[in-house]
Amino acid sequence: PDRAPSSFKLPAATGLVLLRHSGLELVRPLHTQSGTLGGAEQFHPGASPPAPLPRQLNLGTVPPHRRWLLGSRLVRGENSVLAAPGGRAKSSIAVAWACSLSCGRSLVGERVYGGPKRVLYVSTEDSAEELNRRFYSAMIVHSLQVTDLGNIQVLGVDTMRLVLTAGSDKSPMVDQAGISTLARCIEAARADVVMLDPLGAIIPVGLNDNGFVAGLMGQLKALAVRRDFALLIIHHFKKGSDGSAEAVGGASAIVNHARAVFTVETMGERDGSAFGVMPSERWRVLRVIDLKVNLAPPATGKDWLYLASAILPNAAPPDYPNGESVQAVVCFKPMPIGTAGKLDAVSATRIEAEFIRIVRKAQDAGAALYVSKFGAKAAGISAAPMVLAEVIRSVTGRSSPDCAALAGSIMEDLMTRKLVAVGQVTTPNRHKRNGLVVGSNAPPNV
Repeated sequence: PDRAPSSFKLPAATGLVLLRHSGLELVRPLHTQSGTLGGAEQFHPGASPPAPLPRQLNLGTVPPHRRWLLGSRLVRGENSVLAAPGGRAKSSIAVAWACSLSCGRSLVGERVYGGPKRVLYVSTEDSAEELNRRFYSAMIVHSLQVTDLGNIQVLGVDTMRLVLTAGSDKSPMVDQAGISTLARCIEAARADVVMLDPLGAIIPVGLNDNGFVAGLMGQLKALAVRRDFALLIIHHFKKGSDGSAEAVGGASAIVNHARAVFTVETMGERDGSAFGVMPSERWRVLRVIDLKVNLAPPATGKDWLYLASAILPNAAPPDYPNGESVQAVVCFKPMPIGTAGKLDAVSATRIEAEFIRIVRKAQDAGAALYVSKFGAKAAGISAAPMVLAEVIRSVTGRSSPDCAALAGSIMEDLMTRKLVAVGQVTTPNRHKRNGLVVGSNAPPNV
């Protein structure tokens, strides 16, 4: 072997050339010009490898279907990114997706293709014990059995500290030992889906280096192709950013080299009013929206999710008399019309009586409440909706935004029942304007 030439050909039938140089052995296909194995070129160490030859389109057969695993979120051999600001329930959504994949059922609106899947969940922030809490709470809210989640394996930060980069921000390098470790874990788990949560801790250096991150994302994509799994990367937004692909933290290559990128938004005022969700509860109502999808058009129906609280049966008196409350994502179910923020009968009666008393007092003093805020500030007189909201707050103790939201529907009800009405009033300087007055059905003794 010491006298072996630096390059020699194996028998032509193998179609391979064995290269031996400086103690390294490499195998490459024979380069052909005619499509046969004959006429192979010698490859000499130090020379540039031959360029790959283009090939014709194969349109004689129908291309196979893309191998989606979860809705239009995850597909085999591709990288997807779920990015959002901190505290937006990214991990809870990923846990719900993992549960769906493991049991093979749509738990939060995303279809699972082809039955149960094996999931490897790698957390660089939470311990294995904390991951158990997260998945236990999901099991409770979705009424799952232990066996339903038997396809999920986890690696917590206490089990393995996964790092894929080394060096410094000025001179970052891919940590090939980390890549190899990740590959071995994926192979051991026989994972169909791998979730890395979050990305920042996995890339301690070089996160903002566009060229470097592009190369790393390419290696992760190659690993997904080679091991035949779908990769979900969970990542943060830049501080103070929201709502666009440009808001994703770090290099733009994170977005550019992902097949699909999603974010999480909370319910806004318009949707909250339409669904009857009180302002204090809207942070719990979420939906995953598309920032970038290259394989399929964005979904037209975007299902709302709800961040529920599950009480774990882990009370340990006397120190911990109650079980822990852990958040988990479920499908959002709108409340029946007219029931959102509904008050109990005693509170509703107290609010009604107190508000009518205030309306009567203002009317008798010649300073009837303005029906809306327009003109009220200039006149130095309170607007009826603001006064009613303050009455609601004093009786119920609810937050000011909730009380303001309730005031509109309560005012409409009072006017419909003719307990209050809009009437023409005369100001102390004998000007006439519209104001809120006591209605014809208001009790005289209020």
